[in-house]
Amino acid sequence: MPAPLHSDSDRLRYGLAGLLFLSGIALFVFLLSRSLSAMDGGLQQMLVPGTAHLTLSSPGRQMVYYEYETVFRDTVYHRHETPPQMALRVIDTATGAEIPATNVAPEDRFTFRGRQGLSMWFFDTEERGTYEISVTMPPRMPFPKVVLSVGQKQTTGEMAVDLAGKLLPALLLFAFISGSAITIVWKGRTA
Repeated sequence: MPAPLHSDSDRLRYGLAGLLFLSGIALFVFLLSRSLSAMDGGLQQMLVPGTAHLTLSSPGRQMVYYEYETVFRDTVYHRHETPPQMALRVIDTATGAEIPATNVAPEDRFTFRGRQGLSMWFFDTEERGTYEISVTMPPRMPFPKVVLSVGQKQTTGEMAVDLAGKLLPALLLFAFISGSAITIVWKGRTA
């Protein structure tokens, strides 16, 4: 039978264990929220019509999405789901070469954290690097500015693996902190 709390050192030990456990929970929640906020598939946003220099971290097929419901630079955009007429031009800034972009049927959709979009184009990159993305609209078109996002398409399975990889360190840290708190309490009870 465990001994009742009799001394200030027992109270201090339990207080330290509780504080350690609560800090572990707070740290886990912080890391979880950071991991979830980064789960947009690496999509980089740009306002169009206009030009942006985007750094693409992985070579391969890059998708360009029209975001009809999104937030960009603290501004909320609610646009019609049907995209306006636009023309895309992609330049590899390292070589100056134009990269052909292919129109795709707007059937590939995404919804994540208040953002909704559909596919418009894809282009293939051979190297990671900075690319100039320019989008124009017909002159005097009454359509307001819209948001596009560019990045590699991820399947649900790939996003799950990515999330698991980001959460594993947080889970291990939480387990270590919880184990330390339990050890402090257990050693205090058996002393």
